[in-house]
Amino acid sequence: MTEPEPEPSAGWAETPEVAESAEPEPPPDASPPRPRPRRRSALVLLVAGLGLAAWVSFGPAAPKDNTVRFVLGDQAPEVTDLEVRYLDGDEVAREASFHFGLGAAPRLVSHEVRAKVGDYRVEVSATTRKGTKSFDKKLRLEGGTTQVDLVPALVR
Repeated sequence: MTEPEPEPSAGWAETPEVAESAEPEPPPDASPPRPRPRRRSALVLLVAGLGLAAWVSFGPAAPKDNTVRFVLGDQAPEVTDLEVRYLDGDEVAREASFHFGLGAAPRLVSHEVRAKVGDYRVEVSATTRKGTKSFDKKLRLEGGTTQVDLVPALVR
């Protein structure tokens, strides 16, 4: 036996059905529409162009970490002070001072320098038991490790 449907009462009205929209909805198992190839290509080109512009602007000019090793060799016990200035043109880019007790200088003095890639003139002043010796060296800093042999200049 089925129950009869209740009849609408005075305060109750049937809900009208919603009219269908002009665009039919895709079936639930349909994949979302793919972006247009032109728009995707333009976006890829834009991102690549911005990346290239950033690299050209900041990449080569960005400072890099350098380790500069000054070789004192057998002359190390004679060295008490070592003064180093890195010149970019006529401008001092970096400076460093090393002070050692008599006979306490290491054979190899390492110095960490953060500088942009380029050629530098390095002014070195070494104080020994016999006095102060000053000399210039040309040096290219491009990241990594560079070695400067000071032994020939210290022997003179």
